[in-house]
Amino acid sequence: TYLIKGLAVFAAISIEKFELYEQFIEKEKIEKELQIARDIQQSFLLKGDIQVRQSDVAFINLTSSEVGGDYYDIIKLNDNETVYTINDISGHGIPASLLMAIFRTNFTYLINKNRDILETITQLNELIAETTDANLYVTSFTAIIDTAEKTIRYINSGHNSPFIIRGEDVLTLDEGTLVLGMFPLVPYEIHQKSLADGDILVL
Repeated sequence: TYLIKGLAVFAAISIEKFELYEQFIEKEKIEKELQIARDIQQSFLLKGDIQVRQSDVAFINLTSSEVGGDYYDIIKLNDNETVYTINDISGHGIPASLLMAIFRTNFTYLINKNRDILETITQLNELIAETTDANLYVTSFTAIIDTAEKTIRYINSGHNSPFIIRGEDVLTLDEGTLVLGMFPLVPYEIHQKSLADGDILVL
């Protein structure tokens, strides 16, 4: 009887150890896949120095999780006009990172095709609204800075309001509309402000 009990206890311990080992292997596999996803996502984001005519540019990304939904970019349209965009997909983890990848691919394609932020943002809203659940949406601020005309034209779709530091004054770019992807057929609008030498734009 004691021998049988002892074997039963030993078998139970062995099974528990095996299950823990399987859980460890599964966790290692998930962490490895998340790291690969993070590396791919980070490869989408800007790195190094970006040269923009008559401008100094700096950026940083500090993630709060392995993968998420942050996307920012700087795209030169011509010698004078440059697109600046900063976007945040709702939520964290794999769903947000997948939507970010889709958003980025379509954003870069549309902005280079249309050369127009209003057309680009309008089409992106329709795409996200038609293809994702209501709990997935994007806050977005996208602008074109024209260094020849010294203007900024922008669309704020539910994102934290950027601001311009001009000497001791702070100008908030708070005009905006709904987030992207919540509803179709949202009438987005472009707002414009003049820029001055020495202005600092903070997104």
